[in-house]
Amino acid sequence: MDLCQEGDSTLKERLEIFFERKEIVQKQMNELNKVMETINHKIWYYETAIEAGTEAIHKQNKEQK
Repeated sequence: MDLCQEGDSTLKERLEIFFERKEIVQKQMNELNKVMETINHKIWYYETAIEAGTEAIHKQNKEQK
């Protein structure tokens, strides 16, 4: 807010603050996307195991490859 009150002379400085914040948020989003991929994989893993009635289904798939 202080920069806003100082007027137009701080426009570039205020813009830089948003670029810096954008970079931080992008990194956080990337980290959260990785977490979401792991969660989705685990959901698939357990749904598949429940459908097959056993976790062994996943071991069998690895052995067949």
